[in-house]
Amino acid sequence: MSRRLCETWVSVTAHIKDRRAPKKKTSPGQARGKSELSPFRGDTKTMQFAKDTFYMALRTRLSALDPARTVSLDGVSMPAILVTENSLDCSEKPLPETYYLTWGACRPLSKHNTRRPLLAIDCSISYWTAGTNEAGVDRGRVLGQLDTELIAICHPLSTAKLDYTQSPSLDLGTNIFWTAPLLNQVEFGDIARDQSKAPSRSLRRTAALTIFFFPEADLS
Repeated sequence: MSRRLCETWVSVTAHIKDRRAPKKKTSPGQARGKSELSPFRGDTKTMQFAKDTFYMALRTRLSALDPARTVSLDGVSMPAILVTENSLDCSEKPLPETYYLTWGACRPLSKHNTRRPLLAIDCSISYWTAGTNEAGVDRGRVLGQLDTELIAICHPLSTAKLDYTQSPSLDLGTNIFWTAPLLNQVEFGDIARDQSKAPSRSLRRTAALTIFFFPEADLS
């Protein structure tokens, strides 16, 4: 394993342990002083490379794992994994048996003012099903299959970071890493997207994970 890879895993492991450890109470002044928790406001390309790489990795893995799990958008068939900010408007509802990625805030993890700190960005992945028939008697089984496939395509927990704005894509020379998806409790009933709703018999799940990566250029 390369030195860069080892250093990254050490940083990621320390961050995960820190998040799981009991939090000490701090005064408002102390909380404001924790710059490592501040939102990242650097070059948006740095974040986009990581987001594109993660999405394409899961999309490629899903296509290999379950070629039949596809959606059709504008007449084009593709793996059933989409990015919310690129795929939905307020008049649309999420498609069934489809994974939707929603990005959270990006933040530096380093407690020191390093030029290329380890960055983290949260991601939630949501999906729902009403089963394969009108009665919905197999909806639990279908949701379980979606859970299993999500866990499978998230492993291994790393991949090479690529620049997909070029064709062919360019290897940026670093990797991205992420935590295993944490599956939240099942949600029952209507899934609202503005005025549109999924069937009331639907089951919905949201999984959460965090992606870690280094920027390609100095941030200061």
